[in-house]
Amino acid sequence: MRHCTKMLVFLVLNIPVFSGFVGAAYFDCSLNTLTMVERLICSDQQLSQLDDHVVAASYARMIDADNTTMLRKRQRGWRRQRDQCKNVLCLRDIYIRRLEELSEEFVILDGIVSVTANINMDSYLVHLSVKGRKHQYNFDTSMETYLATEREQGWNTGWKGPYLFVRQSSGIRSCWRCTVEIVFRIKDGHLIYIGNVYVRHDEPFGSSYSNGKFLDIYNKFEINSLTSHAAAPSPWLVLYESKGKLEVDINRTWEKNQPRFKKNQALIQSSLTETKQLVKKVNWTHSETENGLIFNAVLSTYCNKTKFTDELLRSAEILMDKDREKIFREIILQVIPGEHPGTYHANSNNMQQFIMK
Repeated sequence: MRHCTKMLVFLVLNIPVFSGFVGAAYFDCSLNTLTMVERLICSDQQLSQLDDHVVAASYARMIDADNTTMLRKRQRGWRRQRDQCKNVLCLRDIYIRRLEELSEEFVILDGIVSVTANINMDSYLVHLSVKGRKHQYNFDTSMETYLATEREQGWNTGWKGPYLFVRQSSGIRSCWRCTVEIVFRIKDGHLIYIGNVYVRHDEPFGSSYSNGKFLDIYNKFEINSLTSHAAAPSPWLVLYESKGKLEVDINRTWEKNQPRFKKNQALIQSSLTETKQLVKKVNWTHSETENGLIFNAVLSTYCNKTKFTDELLRSAEILMDKDREKIFREIILQVIPGEHPGTYHANSNNMQQFIMK
């Protein structure tokens, strides 16, 4: 049984309430009929965010609760208490206490494996627990604040084939693997963690998995000295499970990237043929040709295609000035064939495993 609506509680609470805009409260701050308390809320950025969070969390609990009448009664009583406040400090205290009441541990998924969550009001992180019959894994995640529908919440966690996918996010979208899926499975009756894979923030759980293979992205050079972030070399990686861990399938990775590789090779060859006498005099910085050259060299080195790598290194001598060619060669020397991508956020290495007696 999946309790999707309860996930809304932690989604609206897990980034600092200091972000956002004044006037984001759940009433129209432009009205002339506002009470003194409502005017205080509209004038304070943190209170405005807190008001959003309390309304959303209360709504989620009412949808999922057996006794909505009692919850509505409690919410009205809390509002009467809130409206007795005379200053911002009083309001902040009463909002935070209400959020703590609404943010007790809740179930995201239950069954042979359960996934539960609770919120740390000090750090604004969500603590997730994935529990099997004898093993439990705990880790933190942080997600963006938004009022999600029940359908959207159901995208974050679930089974696809033999694998359970649980999303972990830094709450930002500026890097390729700021959001990943933690992958588990049952093996010999035990819950095991097999790795993590890239997923877009707007994709449903298990989007990276199909026909026994996982799709990831090589992000080692997402930030580099030769290209923009958008043009950084980003080969797709094809992975498979082996002995309870995710491993890179080099041959399928090479095949997966062939359309882009061949397009880049044609562009490189055209540049060599048509402008061979001029390229050393031209500023090729961030050019499409140079971006294609870097992508192809990273891919061929990663997949142990030394013939292509050697050809691309010779092309770089012609198409790049000496300084940029030096950086290019330094990048290629850092490529490790078959290595796993990295995860760039503070929550990526906090997995804890427990064996329950």
